[in-house]
Amino acid sequence: MYDLERIKKSCLWDYDFSFDELLRTAKEGSQSEKRFLFIKILEHSTDAINDLDIFAEADKKALLQSYQISGFNKEYLQKKQKILRHFILGEDVEIKELAWRI
Repeated sequence: MYDLERIKKSCLWDYDFSFDELLRTAKEGSQSEKRFLFIKILEHSTDAINDLDIFAEADKKALLQSYQISGFNKEYLQKKQKILRHFILGEDVEIKELAWRI
């Protein structure tokens, strides 16, 4: 379950959004507004799997599928994206650092 306080504190510390504005953006915002919020949560949340539940399931899946990793902290974001794609989209992903070693 998402936590609006955590989202504001860890993802949007430099913005002044109310809880109602966050919910409205996630549910009724334009695609660019939703993409902005999605990227902020994916890249900065300490619990992205739960915090991304602020979006409707279809929106969350579409936003994750279209997400492009920025140049900032690329390796970390690639791992995080793969983990989220596994749990949210059910995709098989390979993360070398997390693979079982025989």
